[in-house]
Amino acid sequence: MPTIAYVAKDNETIAIVNVDSNVVLSTIPIGFNTNWIALTPDLQKAYLANQFNSTVSVLDLASETIVAVIPLGVSNGKSNQPKQIFILPNGLAYSANISGTVSVIDTATDTLVNTVPIGPNISVMKLSPNGNFFFIGNDSAVSMFSTITNGVINFFPIDGIAGDLAVSPDGNSVYVAIPGNMIINPNNKVAVVDVGLSSQIAMITVGTTPVKVDINSIGSRVYVVNLSSGDLSVIDIPSNTVIATIPIGENPNNQVITPDFGSQDYVANLSPGRIVAVNTTTFTPTNLPLGAVPTSMAITPDGSKLITTTASDFMAIFNTQTNTLITAIDLGAASTFITFVPQSSPSQMPAYSTGVVTNTRDFGTAASNIVLNVSNIDPADTTVLVKIIASVDSDVFYVAYVDGFVVPTGGYEVRTFMIAGNVAYEVQVSTSSESLGPNALVSVYGIDEFGNLVNSQRFAPEELTSIPGVDLGA
Repeated sequence: MPTIAYVAKDNETIAIVNVDSNVVLSTIPIGFNTNWIALTPDLQKAYLANQFNSTVSVLDLASETIVAVIPLGVSNGKSNQPKQIFILPNGLAYSANISGTVSVIDTATDTLVNTVPIGPNISVMKLSPNGNFFFIGNDSAVSMFSTITNGVINFFPIDGIAGDLAVSPDGNSVYVAIPGNMIINPNNKVAVVDVGLSSQIAMITVGTTPVKVDINSIGSRVYVVNLSSGDLSVIDIPSNTVIATIPIGENPNNQVITPDFGSQDYVANLSPGRIVAVNTTTFTPTNLPLGAVPTSMAITPDGSKLITTTASDFMAIFNTQTNTLITAIDLGAASTFITFVPQSSPSQMPAYSTGVVTNTRDFGTAASNIVLNVSNIDPADTTVLVKIIASVDSDVFYVAYVDGFVVPTGGYEVRTFMIAGNVAYEVQVSTSSESLGPNALVSVYGIDEFGNLVNSQRFAPEELTSIPGVDLGA
């Protein structure tokens, strides 16, 4: 499978580039300058952040046209300007907004289903390795957001204003840069948060104005780029101590680490217009001339190439084995962001079994509550995702609930959803079990206002398939 990159350019277009053959395959006009591109797992759509008008645009990748624009609205008098977007296998897109909120978008309908308050001054949002949580830097804290319940489930105060952060591969620790104000009061600390203890357990002194924090894939070291002091701090995770300080040069502001064990760390220098390759075994820096200001960097999924977008009209491709320039691709404009098409084959993607239980009309003996039962005898824990669509007049439907939870192997879970006042509803359930069948049994039934079972709205445990609605008005 070729390595394909989507590159945001500052002339209101996106370039699609084959970085194996070094060819621009297509240039898509989008009508604005996007600061983030997120691709759906099925590669049908891309979600584009538009920070300037507080919307997310949906790009159909087959037709290469914008097919929807999703307004994110206003929270506490501030526009919800999207900063980052993540799309998960649960069918939801999550936008971290500068205003201090997270917008939750249903990618099936391209509608905003919820806006979750987080806290002021969101600096960054990072996904945990298991995909169950986001860790969000905001003001003097890190918020822990569950992608199962789609809400904040924990809050970790830290000693300073959070900047960039990194999550350890085991998900147990979060390292948070505290950069301070570069001009007035620069800082030189990294806070360490123990997720299990729900508290800050260490404060590590690094270089001045730490702006980028990353952890290698084996979880042994943290690398911290320090803007004002022009160096790279290397933290040993077991001891939480700095074991090396490597000179980089003037104004380093970004880095990417190779996916092996982190054998190379590539650090961007703003002022000289170059990349510095750091051998993480010998701590030896090597300058890679670029000839332009680097704006973003990414390493191909196989680790063989470093791709650098620039403030000039080209993107550069380096060989990570030899640290030499392979080519510079003319894009015709400055570029600011890059993301790769996922390399996983369908057999490597999470397998989801999905079913829909519907009740198209619900008059007279309307259920007041929907009860969902899930039993799991699958050898692994099962993630269950539920969406309930309801209508108060049988014509206009809205998303009443989006919920998710984990049922451990051998476990049983019951969830109740109030739907009183609606004349119709539809329950959509998906599970991470490869086969519902006898492994994850799901049953759905309605309960009236007196707590009695509504027999016509009872669906016994079975493999979920589309079930015709029951007309209670007939």
